[in-house]
Parts: sequence; structure tokens; C-alpha cells
Amino acid sequence: MPTETFSNLDKYLGLNYYITSPKSIGGRIRAKVEDFIVEEVSVDRLRASPNATPSDGIGEYLWFILEKRNLDMITAIEIISRQLNIPRNHFFYAGIKDARAITRQFVSTFTSYEHTLKMFQHNKIKLYAFFRRPFKLRPGLLYGNWFKIKISDLEIFYEKALKIVSELVREIETLGGVPAYYGYQRFGTIRPNTHIVGKYIIKGLFEEAVWEYIARPYLRERFYDTRREAWKRRDPEFVLKEYPKSLHHERLMAEHLCKNPRDYVGALRRLPLTLRKMFIQAYQSYLFNKLVSKRIEHGLSLVFPQIGDYVGLIDSRGIVSSVVKVSKINIAEVERLIRERKAVLVGNIFGYGTRLAGGYPGQLEREILEEENLKLEYFKIKGMPEISSKGRYRHLSFRVEDFKVTEACENYVTVEFILKKGNYATVFLREIMKPTDVVASGY
Repeated sequence: MPTETFSNLDKYLGLNYYITSPKSIGGRIRAKVEDFIVEEVSVDRLRASPNATPSDGIGEYLWFILEKRNLDMITAIEIISRQLNIPRNHFFYAGIKDARAITRQFVSTFTSYEHTLKMFQHNKIKLYAFFRRPFKLRPGLLYGNWFKIKISDLEIFYEKALKIVSELVREIETLGGVPAYYGYQRFGTIRPNTHIVGKYIIKGLFEEAVWEYIARPYLRERFYDTRREAWKRRDPEFVLKEYPKSLHHERLMAEHLCKNPRDYVGALRRLPLTLRKMFIQAYQSYLFNKLVSKRIEHGLSLVFPQIGDYVGLIDSRGIVSSVVKVSKINIAEVERLIRERKAVLVGNIFGYGTRLAGGYPGQLEREILEEENLKLEYFKIKGMPEISSKGRYRHLSFRVEDFKVTEACENYVTVEFILKKGNYATVFLREIMKPTDVVASGY
């Protein structure tokens, strides 16, 4: 029986439900950065661990493991790029990963940079395990991620916590998986407005998008007072004068506006293309979360289809190769394929090319578009076509692989597990912890 969340942040981001019963262990994650470790797993099951020993190989692309500590991937690449004078777009990687964690992931670039990269030193970034391949890294070459996470400050004694964890994991297995919500890091928790910026851009409200990003104040952030004043003034000169250099992107936009008043599209274009695309993806993610929540609210399965749903057919590589619409004629066959794990129920990531579902699932999609005062054509962004989005499909649930508790003592437990790419550890952990205050719980 699903449980409604009590977290205001959850509701703000569209994560309205837990799929499991109300029981939980509470606690928090990331009491220390070492408490949250992520390592990529390649399609051939090579893990990006400190002990990885990939064969050297041959080819024009240099691969290596990038280990970062308490740093987001975009910033890490920018640091390496600036320090070594290597263009940012010469680095290829498959995911962003958590910032507040120790993460290890594969990166590829050109072999001509090998000597330079091996000389790189930084207190938060390590590069190691260099090897060669005839192709660059792309998302399709990543299987998923391995996690080791310590949940500390439990609300109950660890022996009872172990029992509850076991019961909740069994519930998830019985239900067929965890709701495939997009997790908190997609939006931010201290300043959870990435999707709001994206919504403004999609609707052509570029001035609102710029000031939302630069100045919207959030109580828990470090520079709350400064942003609050900037929000009132809407003055780019004030931003340049008062904002610290650490708010690099905000200062770039303000600098552009000082030279080009009211050129809000130009100000947004001062940001890296990757970041601008992230705004659009964040809003799409919010809409998808709303879709998942509506299905749960209305009693629709996240595993088996209704007539009108879309189902992805899985090929021998474990990748969705094509999508079919469910009808009275094929529903029995589609359900059989899902039970055999040869197909998966998917939902729409809205874009200008989206084909809405039929039947009751399609009715729920239309409700979301109406609630958001949104048309699919808005995703073809006239003022900034380079970040337009055609849309795609995403699985509605995911399974947790190789789950185990590796440590349990007094007021903490440590868990390990693997998730296929595109799934969020925090979305699984929230089912176990059910945090009321998401930020205080380390998310």
C-alpha cells in the first residue's frame, strides 16, 4: 500500500508517494563525505574502483578513472580543463554523479593528453587507471552504478532497523521495483529551482529564468541575504559587486547584462551548454515525477500496463530497442514479456515529439500538461533552439540488484547495492528512511 510523503520538498519536486508501507528506520546519510561512495559499472562489469586493473588496450581514445570528492562533475571537468588547458568538450563521460560523495567514474579523451593528465594534481580530484580504447565513452557503455552508503543516527536500535530494512526490501521485490522518480540531485535541495529555471526557458520567459537562477533566495543557502537583496533589486551591477567569485555562473550572467541590458537569452548563453540542457531536463524530470505520482495516486501499476500505455522491448544487451503501444490485442503478450524481463513499462519524458499515451494513462498525461499550462510544442525553444528537446521514454520502475547490509552497529547500518544507469540511490533510500526533513537527512 503506497504511503504519502510528509516532506514539503518531495511534494515540490513531484515525489508525492512511497511505494512501501509507512515503516522506516529514519537516520541520515552523508554525515561524512566518506559515507556515500559511488563507482560506475561498465557494460562488461568493470567497476571504477581504486583497485581496477583494466587491460591497456589500443586505440585513439584514452580512458581513465576520475575520482572526485565533494565536487560535482561539471566543476571537476572545468578544473581539469583550466589547469591543463584542455578544451572541456574533449572529455567524454556517461553521467554527472552525486556532488556530496566520493565518486569514481570512467572518462575518455584523446591519447595526446595522456602525459599531461598523468601530471595532474588536485586535493579533490584524482586521475588513475589509464588505458586505451578504439572508441570514446558514451552512455550506452555504462551498465550502472555500485553504491556503498552509511545510514547513521538511526531512530531505532540497529537490530530493529535491520528487520525493517529486510521487510521493506521484500515489499519492493514483491511490488516489482521502486518508482523511477528522478532524485533530489536532479533539482538541488538547498536551492531546488533547476526545474523552475527550465520551466521559464521552455515558456520563453527568459528574464524570469535569469533572475530565478541568479537571485531567488532559499533560506538554507549560504548566501541567502545577498541573494535576497539581489532578488529585490534585479540589478546586475549589484550582483558583480556583492556576489563572491565562487558564484561564477551568476557573475557571468550579470556581467553580460551590464554590457547588454535586457539581453536575457545572451546572458543564459554565457552558461555552459551542458548546464542549460540540465535546466530543460530538470523540468522534464519534474513532469515525469508528477506522472509517476499520478499513476500511484490513481492505482495504476508501475510494472504492468493499462491499455494505451507504452512498453519498451529489451534487446540482448539489456537496452530498450523499441517501444510498442499496448492494446487489447497485445496486452497478454506484453505482460508475458514483462514477467520474463524482456520488456518494461515506460512513461513519457515530455518533448515536442511526444506521442501521448492512450486510454486512462493518456488522460493522466493530459492532466499534467493542463496543470502546468504547457503545450508540447514549447519544448522546441525558439529563442534557444540548441536546448530544444524532442522527448523520450523512461522506465516507470526499477529493481535494486545485489542488495546487502555490510555493517550494522549501534545507531548505523551500511548498505551496498547496484542500480542500472539512470536510477537514483536516494530514491531507493527514501523508501527505507522516509525522511520528513530531506536536507537534514543528508539528501
